[in-house]
Amino acid sequence: MHSVSLDISEYVGKNSHKAESDIAVAAASVLAREAFLRGLGRLGETHGIQAHKGASEQVKASAVELVKKSGPEILLKTAKCHFKTADQVLAACGSSRAALGPEGQAVSRSKDSAPARRQGFRPQDSVPGTQNS
Repeated sequence: MHSVSLDISEYVGKNSHKAESDIAVAAASVLAREAFLRGLGRLGETHGIQAHKGASEQVKASAVELVKKSGPEILLKTAKCHFKTADQVLAACGSSRAALGPEGQAVSRSKDSAPARRQGFRPQDSVPGTQNS
């Protein structure tokens, strides 16, 4: 186990969200980001690609390379498949979401298609088997 010493006092309160003005929340945020970046590095090493964060053209190029090496199903183990980036990567490889099977069928709603909460939408209104369905 590694010991980590961080002085985050200079970051707390400067350009941070309200929650991060709490030293414990700020420290947790720093540690979570470090874990994410290390995990991303290991992912790249494991699969022999340069793993990038976000949804940039670099991310898409690396994902296309990965899909070409390992097949579309690899996205289920390495990516957030519910975003449109997954569809773009699959299309660039001559594939589609159907290649991901049932687990890969979930998609995020865009801002334009999401129901507005202020208009009275409640998630349970559209979920079969709940009280209001």
